[in-house]
Amino acid sequence: MKKIYPLLALCLCLLAGCKPADPLAFPIEKAITPEFMPLHGLTDPFRVEIKHPYLIVQNSEKLKDSLFHIYDLRNNELKCAFGRIGQGPQEYVMPWLLNNHLPEFVIENNHNSFQKFSISKDGQATMKEKVTPAFQMALSEAQFIHDSLFVVSPAFYGIPYMLKCDMTNEEPLKAYAYRDTTLINYADDPDRVDNMFANQERIVLCYAYKKQIDFMDTDFNLIKRVKFDDYTPVYGVKVPKDEKPSYVQGYLGKRYLYALFMGCTYNELEARERKGMHLEVYDLDGKPVARYELQGERPRYFAVDEETFTLYSPLNGLPEDHLLVYKLEGLK
Repeated sequence: MKKIYPLLALCLCLLAGCKPADPLAFPIEKAITPEFMPLHGLTDPFRVEIKHPYLIVQNSEKLKDSLFHIYDLRNNELKCAFGRIGQGPQEYVMPWLLNNHLPEFVIENNHNSFQKFSISKDGQATMKEKVTPAFQMALSEAQFIHDSLFVVSPAFYGIPYMLKCDMTNEEPLKAYAYRDTTLINYADDPDRVDNMFANQERIVLCYAYKKQIDFMDTDFNLIKRVKFDDYTPVYGVKVPKDEKPSYVQGYLGKRYLYALFMGCTYNELEARERKGMHLEVYDLDGKPVARYELQGERPRYFAVDEETFTLYSPLNGLPEDHLLVYKLEGLK
């Protein structure tokens, strides 16, 4: 068999009218319609997390009681409800359910501590550990690398760095400047990042205006930059609804990044009833895997069950007392 050299093969392909494969093309392109998961009791969900086969729902503080619900996804049964607003030792002040890859689910409380919970076989939550880290800034943005190591992005404090921290040091272990450190106005910065994610292998930055995602190792070394140069954002406008952001939400699992791309102004989004956004899926090395057109409402503060590749999100409208559900067809 004769050997065909790569350059010769490329020339033959071009002569034949072929084009090289687009490295940013998504192998899976689908439009998907939403389903709805009913909730039980009094609910006002605004955050969710998955610890398969269990789904954890955080309700808003309007309820004052039963802030956290645990559902068994095998039958959608409510197994446990706990947590109330208050100043007591077992109560919560400004709780925040974190997304993470750890076996436990984690609640950040009062901007100063982490509570780690296990879930028993019958769906009951038990607090295993309460930790107050020495570093005390932007803890509701924390993304865990492992039990004692986490990263935060204190952007809204005017700090243009991603910070890697552990539980025992008051100062960060390492800082990464992801934008111009001389720019004071974060809101008008073209390098603004609103969504940073981490797991045991990766730290990922999804830019708010540029159509760009950076995949790094856990020491902030760049592995892959996914960048679409044909996207034109709109930012720094006087009317906020005239802004045209790019990535507005996301979720990092153990296998994939799920990045919600807006790509239109808020006025345009409202005109189509918050429908028609795109969910982009990448592997941990930044390779495009799937792109879904969401034909229902946009997700918010969502989580993905990577055992069934199902996305769960609070709803922003009707039907009440339900979660928004998208089946991410084709993933494996």
